[in-house]
Amino acid sequence: MLGRLVANAKKGGKRILSTTTSDIENSGDGPISYIPPAAPPAQTLAAGDDEFGDAVSRTEVGQGMESSKGMNSTGTHAPRLGNDSGGDAMYQSMGGDQTPPVSPKEGMNTHRPTSATSFDYADDDSYGGGLAAVDSDYYYVKQKFGYLSIGLSTTQLFVLAVQMLLCGVAPFDVNPMIGPYPDVLSEWGGRNTYMIVERLQIWRLITPCVLHTGVIHLLCNVAVQLETAAFFEREWGSLRWGVLYLSGVFGCNMAGCLLSPDQISVGSSGALMGIFGAKLAEVATMSLFQTKLRRGELGNLVRLEQVGGVMCAVLVVGLFTLIPFVDLSGHFGGLCGGFVSGVVLFSGRLRSLFLKFFWSLAGIVLFVFGCIYSLIYLFQNVQANEELGDVCEYFRRLYAEGYNCECYV
Repeated sequence: MLGRLVANAKKGGKRILSTTTSDIENSGDGPISYIPPAAPPAQTLAAGDDEFGDAVSRTEVGQGMESSKGMNSTGTHAPRLGNDSGGDAMYQSMGGDQTPPVSPKEGMNTHRPTSATSFDYADDDSYGGGLAAVDSDYYYVKQKFGYLSIGLSTTQLFVLAVQMLLCGVAPFDVNPMIGPYPDVLSEWGGRNTYMIVERLQIWRLITPCVLHTGVIHLLCNVAVQLETAAFFEREWGSLRWGVLYLSGVFGCNMAGCLLSPDQISVGSSGALMGIFGAKLAEVATMSLFQTKLRRGELGNLVRLEQVGGVMCAVLVVGLFTLIPFVDLSGHFGGLCGGFVSGVVLFSGRLRSLFLKFFWSLAGIVLFVFGCIYSLIYLFQNVQANEELGDVCEYFRRLYAEGYNCECYV
């Protein structure tokens, strides 16, 4: 559960702090009441740090001890709650009088966080319920790190390094992004509509997300992926984030095949647009309907800042279309794919069973219809450039003499 994460509850106009969910009791619709924990037995610890990692200067006093900090009036050690939003350690009195923790008026630094950078994390069992659902000053996320974001970024960096090592670096007039020759992008799995339609290489609807045109393109995408997208993974969890990422990849490459069939394209920017679309779907769901999560003023502040950040990120990532072998249609498709998938995944937060069913059904219908219609249209109506069947010869004609194709998977 939440362990020693700090939770806030309202009682009599003041905030009371608790170390565990069992210390807070809610009797129906009434106010939240405080149940003081049992006093811990006195003990003597070995020299060094105490059980909370605090340095202790100790001399035995009867059966208790003295500490350099965290002592209450009765001489017993006061367990530490953690650090408050101001960075100061907070302790709870555990003396024989069993008094609740001191209030802000008595000197404890428990001021309300004023920015969306004050975060804490909760595990899967407590997320969406328990203290995470209390109107709190703490914005809870599910993970400490964005594991998939870090793993994908590492993989993308490794693939580009191997490409440049095995296939060389193209001249600046051929690839200004400081990367391999363009035919390498197609040979290693870039989006090639002719190969998808005529040779049924369906995997090319997914693999372009691990490829980049060069170092500059990679750094731009990874910067967004490890900053904004990684925080969304911490907030949603890796499984949900991975599903939304793949939906953005599929929507990006499908839209590119339909709208730009004669262009080879690579990059993870379309997948990032899918993540941004999913965040817009989450905010829309939590703003339009009553949900299970109540995150108070800080939650509203975070969502407002996230929407502004997402809109700025969409514009910035949209500028990536100026990079060779990155198309605007793919970005639009990734944004739509992520939004529709987000409607389905975030509908579970709705309180009303009817709205939950209707909202999720609408998302499922849009997603399934879009996938089926797009695939049928792609294989029946799209006519890709036949020259893309031999990308080496295609780029030899496109660029000046001396273009060599010496790198194949």
